[in-house]
Amino acid sequence: MTRIGSLAMALTGSIVFGVGVFSASIAQAACTWNVSGRWAIQQSNGAGVNFSLSQSGSTVRGTAFTPGIGTGNVSGSVKGRSLGFKIYWPKYSIGAYTGMINNGGFITGQTHDTTLESIVFNTPQTAWHSTSPMKCL
Repeated sequence: MTRIGSLAMALTGSIVFGVGVFSASIAQAACTWNVSGRWAIQQSNGAGVNFSLSQSGSTVRGTAFTPGIGTGNVSGSVKGRSLGFKIYWPKYSIGAYTGMINNGGFITGQTHDTTLESIVFNTPQTAWHSTSPMKCL
Protein backbone atom coordinates (compact mmCIF):
# COMPACT_ATOMS: atom_id res chain seq x y z
CA MET A 1 0.00 0.00 0.00
CA THR A 2 2.78 2.43 0.88
CA ARG A 3 4.52 1.47 -2.28
CA ILE A 4 1.47 2.28 -4.40
CA GLY A 5 1.04 5.56 -2.51
CA SER A 6 4.67 6.50 -3.26
CA LEU A 7 4.21 5.63 -6.90
CA ALA A 8 1.01 7.70 -7.05
CA MET A 9 2.81 10.59 -5.33
CA ALA A 10 5.71 10.37 -7.80
CA LEU A 11 3.35 10.30 -10.78
CA THR A 12 1.28 13.17 -9.39
CA GLY A 13 4.43 15.26 -8.95
CA SER A 14 5.43 14.58 -12.55
CA ILE A 15 2.01 15.48 -13.85
CA VAL A 16 1.93 18.74 -11.90
CA PHE A 17 5.41 19.61 -13.12
CA GLY A 18 4.43 18.73 -16.70
CA VAL A 19 1.34 20.93 -16.52
CA GLY A 20 3.44 23.81 -15.13
CA VAL A 21 5.85 23.61 -18.05
CA PHE A 22 2.98 23.29 -20.52
CA SER A 23 1.22 26.33 -18.99
CA ALA A 24 4.41 28.42 -19.26
CA SER A 25 4.75 27.48 -22.95
CA ILE A 26 1.14 28.48 -23.65
CA ALA A 27 1.58 31.80 -21.83
CA GLN A 28 4.78 32.56 -23.79
CA ALA A 29 3.12 31.68 -27.11
CA ALA A 30 0.11 33.89 -26.34
CA CYS A 31 2.07 36.99 -25.35
CA THR A 32 2.24 40.23 -27.28
CA TRP A 33 5.86 40.96 -28.22
CA ASN A 34 7.22 44.46 -27.69
CA VAL A 35 10.43 45.53 -29.46
CA SER A 36 10.56 49.07 -28.07
CA GLY A 37 13.62 50.33 -26.26
CA ARG A 38 17.35 50.18 -26.89
CA TRP A 39 18.72 46.93 -28.27
CA ALA A 40 21.14 45.69 -30.93
CA ILE A 41 21.60 43.09 -33.64
CA GLN A 42 24.66 41.32 -34.96
CA GLN A 43 24.78 40.49 -38.68
CA SER A 44 26.60 37.50 -40.18
CA ASN A 45 28.71 39.91 -42.27
CA GLY A 46 30.17 41.33 -39.04
CA ALA A 47 28.11 44.53 -38.96
CA GLY A 48 26.29 45.52 -35.79
CA VAL A 49 23.27 47.81 -35.60
CA ASN A 50 21.99 49.61 -32.48
CA PHE A 51 18.31 50.51 -32.22
CA SER A 52 16.22 52.96 -30.26
CA LEU A 53 12.62 52.02 -31.06
CA SER A 54 9.09 52.74 -29.91
CA GLN A 55 6.09 50.52 -30.55
CA SER A 56 2.44 51.52 -30.66
CA GLY A 57 0.21 48.51 -31.27
CA SER A 58 1.92 46.64 -34.07
CA THR A 59 3.66 49.75 -35.52
CA VAL A 60 7.38 50.18 -34.88
CA ARG A 61 9.32 53.43 -35.40
CA GLY A 62 12.66 54.81 -34.30
CA THR A 63 16.31 55.11 -35.25
CA ALA A 64 19.16 52.77 -36.03
CA PHE A 65 22.88 53.50 -35.78
CA THR A 66 25.94 51.71 -37.05
CA PRO A 67 29.51 53.08 -37.17
CA GLY A 68 30.66 54.02 -40.65
CA ILE A 69 27.12 54.51 -41.94
CA GLY A 70 25.49 56.73 -39.35
CA THR A 71 21.90 57.05 -38.20
CA GLY A 72 18.88 55.89 -40.17
CA ASN A 73 15.14 56.06 -39.61
CA VAL A 74 13.30 52.81 -38.86
CA SER A 75 9.70 51.92 -39.67
CA GLY A 76 7.96 48.56 -39.59
CA SER A 77 5.63 46.28 -37.69
CA VAL A 78 5.35 43.33 -35.32
CA LYS A 79 2.63 40.75 -35.98
CA GLY A 80 2.59 37.82 -33.59
CA ARG A 81 6.15 36.47 -33.67
CA SER A 82 7.00 38.14 -37.01
CA LEU A 83 8.94 41.38 -37.26
CA GLY A 84 9.52 43.34 -40.43
CA PHE A 85 11.09 46.77 -40.79
CA LYS A 86 13.15 48.98 -43.05
CA ILE A 87 16.07 51.18 -42.15
CA TYR A 88 16.40 54.27 -44.32
CA TRP A 89 20.16 54.86 -44.17
CA PRO A 90 21.80 58.11 -45.32
CA LYS A 91 22.66 58.40 -49.03
CA TYR A 92 19.51 56.52 -50.13
CA SER A 93 20.38 53.00 -48.96
CA ILE A 94 17.39 51.08 -47.59
CA GLY A 95 17.85 47.90 -45.57
CA ALA A 96 14.89 45.51 -45.41
CA TYR A 97 14.84 43.29 -42.30
CA THR A 98 12.56 40.36 -41.49
CA GLY A 99 12.73 38.15 -38.44
CA MET A 100 10.98 35.74 -36.09
CA ILE A 101 10.89 36.02 -32.31
CA ASN A 102 11.62 32.72 -30.54
CA ASN A 103 10.21 31.59 -27.16
CA GLY A 104 13.12 33.24 -25.34
CA GLY A 105 12.40 36.61 -26.99
CA PHE A 106 15.45 36.62 -29.26
CA ILE A 107 14.98 37.49 -32.93
CA THR A 108 16.69 35.82 -35.88
CA GLY A 109 16.21 36.91 -39.45
CA GLN A 110 17.47 38.01 -42.82
CA THR A 111 18.28 41.40 -44.33
CA HIS A 112 19.15 42.78 -47.73
CA ASP A 113 19.72 46.17 -49.33
CA THR A 114 16.59 47.06 -51.32
CA THR A 115 18.46 49.66 -53.38
CA LEU A 116 20.23 46.76 -55.13
CA GLU A 117 16.94 45.06 -56.14
CA SER A 118 16.66 47.11 -59.32
CA ILE A 119 20.23 46.15 -60.30
CA VAL A 120 20.50 42.56 -59.05
CA PHE A 121 17.55 40.18 -59.50
CA ASN A 122 18.29 38.07 -56.39
CA THR A 123 19.81 40.47 -53.89
CA PRO A 124 22.14 38.72 -51.42
CA GLN A 125 20.71 38.17 -47.96
CA THR A 126 22.58 38.49 -44.68
CA ALA A 127 21.52 36.64 -41.51
CA TRP A 128 21.13 38.58 -38.25
CA HIS A 129 20.11 38.03 -34.62
CA SER A 130 19.23 40.23 -31.68
CA THR A 131 21.78 40.35 -28.88
CA SER A 132 19.14 40.65 -26.15
CA PRO A 133 15.57 39.35 -25.75
CA MET A 134 12.44 41.34 -26.52
CA LYS A 135 9.68 41.93 -23.97
CA CYS A 136 6.66 39.65 -23.68
CA LEU A 137 3.60 41.62 -22.51
